[in-house]
Amino acid sequence: MSMVMVLGLATAALAHQGVKDPGVMARMDGMKAVGKAMDLLKDMAKGTRALDVIAAQGAKAAIARHLGEAEALFKEPHFDPKSEALPNIWDDYAGFTASLNKAWDATTTLRVRNLEDLRGTLPMTGQGCLDCHKVYRKEK
Repeated sequence: MSMVMVLGLATAALAHQGVKDPGVMARMDGMKAVGKAMDLLKDMAKGTRALDVIAAQGAKAAIARHLGEAEALFKEPHFDPKSEALPNIWDDYAGFTASLNKAWDATTTLRVRNLEDLRGTLPMTGQGCLDCHKVYRKEK
């Protein structure tokens, strides 16, 4: 295992340290996986990492998979002091799922075959995530 992978796992473990509710942990794991995949794609789009089409396709698939699972993970309200989910998710579950579906839909338009396509389509996916975070996630 590379040093980068070890540090990444350690960082994820620290971020989740102290979470007691398994429902919150499952949500956090899924959303962290989306963030990690988005970070990889952003680095490729910025040119700080070489475009690797296979890795980019894997990242796109991971984002779609985890966003596709998110509605079920958030269906029941689970609370933990470490959670970044705001209670208004369950007060406005229809709005939340609409926002979540919009982010997922943006992922379906994501193109990763070449740098031009990635740079042209990644912002829409990122905006879908940010739009949901603005309303339903605690600020860090």
